[in-house]
Amino acid sequence: MVSCAEEQFYGYPPHVPSYKGLTLLAKDSNDFTTAVQANRISAMKQQTHSNTVVLSFYMYQENENSTTIEANTTGINPLTNEQIPRTSTDNDLRTAISNAKSLGMNIVLNPLLRLYNGGSTRNIPFSQTWFNSYKKILIDYAAFAEVNGVSIFCIGNELSSAVNDETAQEWKSLIAEVRTKFSKKVVYSASWQGLEGYKNGEPELLWCPLFSSTDYIGFNAFPVLTSNGQTHGTFWGSETNRLNSIRSFLEEQYRLNRKKYLIMQTGLQSQLGAELEPQIERDVTTSKRFPHEGIQELYYTYIIESLGKSTLCDGIFFWYWDAMPQEESIQKGSFSPENKLAVSVLNQWFSS
Repeated sequence: MVSCAEEQFYGYPPHVPSYKGLTLLAKDSNDFTTAVQANRISAMKQQTHSNTVVLSFYMYQENENSTTIEANTTGINPLTNEQIPRTSTDNDLRTAISNAKSLGMNIVLNPLLRLYNGGSTRNIPFSQTWFNSYKKILIDYAAFAEVNGVSIFCIGNELSSAVNDETAQEWKSLIAEVRTKFSKKVVYSASWQGLEGYKNGEPELLWCPLFSSTDYIGFNAFPVLTSNGQTHGTFWGSETNRLNSIRSFLEEQYRLNRKKYLIMQTGLQSQLGAELEPQIERDVTTSKRFPHEGIQELYYTYIIESLGKSTLCDGIFFWYWDAMPQEESIQKGSFSPENKLAVSVLNQWFSS
């Protein structure tokens, strides 16, 4: 074994992860089927040289303190009466999985939890009733993933308040039960952000207690990219320190446990100012930000150079590819890199 002092994680030729791709996000219960009919997964593969597609869709609960999680079948938010994405059906998922497999692609199944009140999943507290509701859904999807040939199954996404030292054993038991249904890789996606008043506000990624039970260290990477208000490819202030701490943590975890990492979500909208809050999605039709492909291109490049090209990165998934083509006025300011400068960044790296 190479000693810690000799082990290098960046070098030449640049590393390309085993799993490389984007999330296909369903915003209606039949979006995946419609996407297949419109050759959207094929277009993603062709434009980016992806070999993996992440299939994501929403499950819902009313607010942070709700204990019932369920599918939305109406497309209406019961609190606001506004339209929201309906939960994908099993048949819709099967159609996308079958299409992706026919294209020779790996599939990641990543169900996402969303709150009707617009709150953050990071603030959902653990309760046994809530956990039992969540567990039932996850076990069903794990069995579904196994039957349908999914490569990686994500058991949670940024549930920082519910996943902690006190509740770790409950979650590890859930992961063990998932493994009785699903025989491939299992991951949990921790947040780049921290919780105020917990672990000194350090990112969940640095203290998540589940990584000893999962196959990867999974996390979402949405660092702020700015310096004195002028974006130029340098992380500002605490973000530089955070990046350095995270890289040191990832390298140490590999040295100790030989465990690599997956970047489950990363990216930003192609709008001037999105680099200040990259994880936030603003309505392109009402946003006062100017569309700016170069911001997105720069962000993709920095993520790749700072995290993606490490030999410890076994997968990276950019957020996100539209299930259906958008009108040009929406597309030019959206998260999707389709037909923008950022797609060339992916094409060049993924195909190398």
